[in-house]
Amino acid sequence: MVDLVILQMVRDLVTIFGVIAGFTYYVMTVRNTNRTRRTQLLGLMYTENREEDWIRWNELMSMEWKNYDDFERKYGSDNNADSYGKRMLTWTKMNAFGIMLRDGVIDVKTAYDMWDIWPIWTWIKFEPIFREQRTRYKMPFFMKWFEYLYIELIEEGKRRGHTIEAPDNYISYVPDTDSTHP
Repeated sequence: MVDLVILQMVRDLVTIFGVIAGFTYYVMTVRNTNRTRRTQLLGLMYTENREEDWIRWNELMSMEWKNYDDFERKYGSDNNADSYGKRMLTWTKMNAFGIMLRDGVIDVKTAYDMWDIWPIWTWIKFEPIFREQRTRYKMPFFMKWFEYLYIELIEEGKRRGHTIEAPDNYISYVPDTDSTHP
């Protein structure tokens, strides 16, 4: 009878250790899969960071307007489809990054390290346009996740002790008039 109890205890212990080993393996596999997916995603995001993206961004940041109506005359979809396409491609990409940040696909530290000031300066430049479009077109959530990305990146910068201010001229080249160089 004692032998039967011991055999049952051994059988139960083997079962318990088997369940623990299986659960541990499952947790390790899920963690590894998540790390692999994150690495693939970051790699994909970096490969999407092409020369033409920076040229497009430079064009966007060089836009100038006096008010919303002037913006629409110069860059609106009715008058300048090329500008509209470039703008929406950049804005929707930022919006998608904000959604990924919200959903925990990427964390704010990685986002800050990866994108630095690019989304911050873009939001600052176009915020008046976003706000006006939200009102005029009755789209209160237009570029909501881009705004979320901006706020989270600003907060991460503060946690790191960084003060992020966009220059008045953004990225427009302003020649030095006192320069003696040709």
